[in-house]
Formats: sequence, C-alpha cells, structure tokens
Amino acid sequence: MQTLTSPVPTPPRRSPHVAPPTMLSSSETPPTYYTPLMDISPWLLMGPSVSLTHLSIPSQLVSMYKFPPKMSLCLPSSQGMGPYSGDLWIGGGPFYYPPFQKDVSTIFASTPLVGNNKSGEYLIDVKSIQISGKTVPILNGATKICTLTPYTVLHTSIYKALVTAFVGTTKMAKAPAVKPFGACFLSNGGRAVPVIDLVLGGGAKWRIHGSNSLVKVNKNVVCLGFVDGGVKTKNPILLGGFQLEDNLVEFDLKASKFSFSSSLLLHNTSCTRDRLFGM
Repeated sequence: MQTLTSPVPTPPRRSPHVAPPTMLSSSETPPTYYTPLMDISPWLLMGPSVSLTHLSIPSQLVSMYKFPPKMSLCLPSSQGMGPYSGDLWIGGGPFYYPPFQKDVSTIFASTPLVGNNKSGEYLIDVKSIQISGKTVPILNGATKICTLTPYTVLHTSIYKALVTAFVGTTKMAKAPAVKPFGACFLSNGGRAVPVIDLVLGGGAKWRIHGSNSLVKVNKNVVCLGFVDGGVKTKNPILLGGFQLEDNLVEFDLKASKFSFSSSLLLHNTSCTRDRLFGM
C-alpha cells in the first residue's frame, strides 16, 4: 500500500489558561472543585502538574480542601474544538451535560486501577480487544492512559492484528496511508465503521466508536487513529488522547478505580457543552 509522506499535523501545544474555578457543595454531596479547561490542548493534560501525585495541583487541592481523591476529565474533540473546550473536576460529580438529562456518572462503567497510583501513572488491565465481536490477540501487560500521547500506541503485534481485523470488517474503500497511520479509507463512501471494544478487568467494556477511532486527515480521507509503537514498548497499549475525546473519565484513587462513560456523542452531548449545576 502506498504511504503518503506528509504527516498529519499535530495540534499546537498551548499554554494552559483556566477560567476562575467554581467550588460546588451541598448537604448531600462532598465539595467539588470544577474548572472549564479553556484553551488547554488535551495532550497537555495528565502530565505531572495535573495528575494526582503529591506535588500536583489536583493533589494540593485534595489536601487543602479535603476533597475526595478523585479527578475527572472531559476532553474536547481536537477536530472541532469550539470556544468551550472541556472540563476538569476534582472531588467527583455529579456531572450534567445537556441535553442529556441524567448525571453522566449513572452510565459509568468501571475497572480497577492497577499498579502504584502514587507514581502519577494511570494503569488499567485490558484483557482483550474485540472488533464486531471478533477477538484481537494482545500481549499481557498493563495499559497506560496518557493524554500526552495524541493517538493510542500499540505494540507491533497488537497493531498488526488490530489493523487486519478492522480492515477485514469495515466496508469503507481503502486509501493510501498517511503517516503516522497505517490504515486509511475514503470517507465519501459511507461510514460502516466497526466498533472497537476494549474488554477490561472486571468485565467492563470500553466501546470506541468511529468518532474516537477514525482521524480525519483531509476532506476525503480518514485513518484508523492507532499507531505502531514497535516491539520494545514499555506498555503493550498506551491509550492516547484522541481515544479519550468526548468521553467523561474519572480516576478514583481511594477506591483504586477508573470509570468511563464511553462516547458522550451517543447521548447527543459532548465535552464542549456548557455545564448546568444544582440539578
């Protein structure tokens, strides 16, 4: 397959700028620190300053205000960022994203965090990957969640198996590959996009739909948004920012649990919608 040499441009890294925070509290729920992530690139998040390590900003807030040790992120789409660009929550919900009328945490699925959470790394156990019900073989090892990585990076063996399964299932016509991606398709022939399921420890499934699996590289071409990381990867799967977009995710260090909504677009909302409080 022909590969185009022109790489996909990565959105520029911008200096963080946050709007004034809001302190939320009620007699029924613990206090929560909330701030919209105004003008923050998704890939700047969850670095040392935003993780829940003892020197990080969220950890300082947890200690100062006695918040529950939870951090929640809702990252906006990098392919259509508007003036409102996501949310960071410290201390938990509730989370309301209109027009969806329920607290989004009611649709959470959860899986245990594994390893030493104090390191600032967030690790989960991906048991298998399924595409339209067909299992993709993977290697043993913890999956790291890191928005500093634009797209999910896979060990070569997993990457090849994923691409083979995806190409064999989709009905989209192939297009020349565009670096750094290895599988691209014509976007004008319909979007029969297979769902990619991450089967996690505890039995939960993280469903990755087309908005989180296909990257639009130009008006006619989309590419499978996963990257070949070679055979010497530290983690067999490094889950990147693109796959997290328009998903509300929560890291609960006290319960050692990672919770996620899967795509909010399925509920006619997104991480670029303004919040409502007190519902």
